[in-house]
Amino acid sequence: MYMGRDQSTMSLAVKRLEEGLEMSIKRRKQLEDFCTRLRQGKRRKYQISHA
Repeated sequence: MYMGRDQSTMSLAVKRLEEGLEMSIKRRKQLEDFCTRLRQGKRRKYQISHA
């Protein structure tokens, strides 16, 4: 036991942590891409109708 937890519990916690970090990296990349497009003044592909 480590930190009062069994090996399978710790393994699952590490796996979830790794998945969370990977998702954070992907979301950060998406945010950076979005900000880059805003700075470049790119328009949306589809215009919003005001009808």
